[in-house]
Amino acid sequence: MHKISFVIPCYGSETTIEIVVSEIIETLRQRPQYDYEIVLVNDCSPDHVWERIRVLALGNSHITGINLAKNFGQHAALMAGYRQCTGDLVISLDDDGQTPAGELFTLVDKIGEGWDVVYASYEHKMHSGFRNFGTWMNERMTESLIGKPKGLKVTSYFVMQRFIAEEILRYQNAYPYIEGLIFRATRHIANVPVTHHSRMVGESGYTFGKLLALWFNGFTAFSVKPLRIATVCGTASAFLGFCYGLYVIVRKLVDSSIEMGWSSIIYISALSGVDYELHAAAIVDGATKIQRMIHVDLPSIKPTIIMLLILQMGSLMSVGFEKVYLLKNTLNASAANVISTYTYEVGL
Repeated sequence: MHKISFVIPCYGSETTIEIVVSEIIETLRQRPQYDYEIVLVNDCSPDHVWERIRVLALGNSHITGINLAKNFGQHAALMAGYRQCTGDLVISLDDDGQTPAGELFTLVDKIGEGWDVVYASYEHKMHSGFRNFGTWMNERMTESLIGKPKGLKVTSYFVMQRFIAEEILRYQNAYPYIEGLIFRATRHIANVPVTHHSRMVGESGYTFGKLLALWFNGFTAFSVKPLRIATVCGTASAFLGFCYGLYVIVRKLVDSSIEMGWSSIIYISALSGVDYELHAAAIVDGATKIQRMIHVDLPSIKPTIIMLLILQMGSLMSVGFEKVYLLKNTLNASAANVISTYTYEVGL
């Protein structure tokens, strides 16, 4: 006999969780060959959902309740539920009645075709415009950063094989991201269409800040692309600053009338502070002078380069008050005024 485990994170659902559980049990009666268990995880809900869960668990030995000490979020609550599962198949769904428990065998039949994970897909979603936008943004980001196949719909209603749940539970770090863990475990994933229901009561617990935090934690933990983007931006800024430093040095060498300025002194000071042991180690490894400049000198003075670049960018706004004032005469008086000269003359 196959066993199906249901994991439902609960938050603000004291009036709906009993309806969802009843719908699951009623649907399972259609196929008595399946055993089942329902794991209800209270994610420190502010209402009385834990009391509802306790009553359900006491009245049915197939129901298990988990009470988290604080609000860890939906994905952490799912992880807590997966640790209690013993079924051959694991189904995750919401507690608000929007994910149709009555169509659970649509997912089960699809995964019986040999898939590892099957996500429910909705032709018409009954979310608010804000949640639909968040879902769209999540789709685009998972495609570009995690490698989700285009066209595959990812929702909170899905079924997976037991070994996928075990693979997910190998993740021991903070901020779990279930979609990222699933895509890390398998690419044998399918969709099956179901009907999305309207929310019975209340509003979604996801705010913009929570969605942003979920995306940030998920994508930085399961993709190297954000790190690569930051590396490229930092390297580009350092390269621009290094080129400007070379320009300052070459300009000084070509035009001896230019006095050594503050920037040049800072660059020379920064270069003199580079640890010689780094150069010695690079020489032992066979690095050339150019390679030592790129891999030793440039990273060492990169903070100095970026700071000087920022300071020098501010000087672009300077028009040279003294030059404008000295070049001003009766012929160009009407057009030669700038803010600084006008202020100076008004002050006189």
